Amino acid sequence: MISCRRADGREVSLGEFPIAQRFRSGDTVRFEEIVLAVPDGRSVRTLVNATAIRSAADIVESVVVAIQDLAPPDEIERMRAEFLSMVS
Repeated sequence: MISCRRADGREVSLGEFPIAQRFRSGDTVRFEEIVLAVPDGRSVRTLVNATAIRSAADIVESVVVAIQDLAPPDEIERMRAEFLSMVS
């Protein structure tokens, strides 16, 4: 089972998570940060964007969701900080 946490560490069930509620309403989600905890104990910090696909009758038929793993940008920032500390 995967659990979701907000950026501040509070755990939220998938059904209660504000993004899930916004999916149902058809709202567009931009740059929502979510931390996913997977069963093996790892945590994955992600960035979520989502857009509803509506029918001609303006009913939400589906949702397109893009989830970006933020580990690579975090690693680049760590390397940049390390380099700057060595240069200083």
